[in-house]
Amino acid sequence: MRRLIATCLGVSLLLWADSSGQSPRKEDAPKLMDTLQNGKSIEARIQAAKDLGHLGQLFAAAARPAVPLLLKIVTDTKGDTALREASAEALGKIGGDNQIVPTLIKIVNDEKENKSVRLGAIRGLSYMGSDAKSAAADLRKLSKEYKEKDKRFAKAAMDAAKNILGEKK
Repeated sequence: MRRLIATCLGVSLLLWADSSGQSPRKEDAPKLMDTLQNGKSIEARIQAAKDLGHLGQLFAAAARPAVPLLLKIVTDTKGDTALREASAEALGKIGGDNQIVPTLIKIVNDEKENKSVRLGAIRGLSYMGSDAKSAAADLRKLSKEYKEKDKRFAKAAMDAAKNILGEKK
C-alpha cells in the first residue's frame, strides 16, 4: 500500500511543475543543496528546501545527502521560521534517516517553538507515514491538549497521527 501511495505521489509530482516549468531532477540535488546552504535570498533557500522535499518523494536516494543540512536548519532556533518549516516538511518527504523522527517529535512537543515550525514538523511526520509510528502517541496527546486552545493545530496533529497509523481521517 505504501508503495502504491508513493507511486501515485511520484506520478503527481512528475506532473507538478515549478515556475521554471520543470520538476526537480536527481541531478539537481547538489545545486539545490548549495542554494539551501548559500542562497542569497531567504526565498531561494526556502524554495530549495521545498524542491529537495519534492525530489525526496521522487528519488529519495538523490535527496538523502541533504538530510544533515536540513536537520541543522530545522534545529536552529534562531533561523528563519519559514525556512525551518519548509525544512521540517522536506525531512519528512525524504525520510530514511534515524534522526528525523526524534528531531521532529522534539520540535512538535516544544511549546516554546514557533507554531509554524511545529506545524511543519507535524506535516513532516505525516509524510513519513508508518515510518513515524513512534510519533503517533505524542501527536494524539498534543491534539487533545490543543483541542480547545487551537483547533487547527489540534486537527493537524490528529490527522498526522491517523495518517501515520493508516487510519481514516
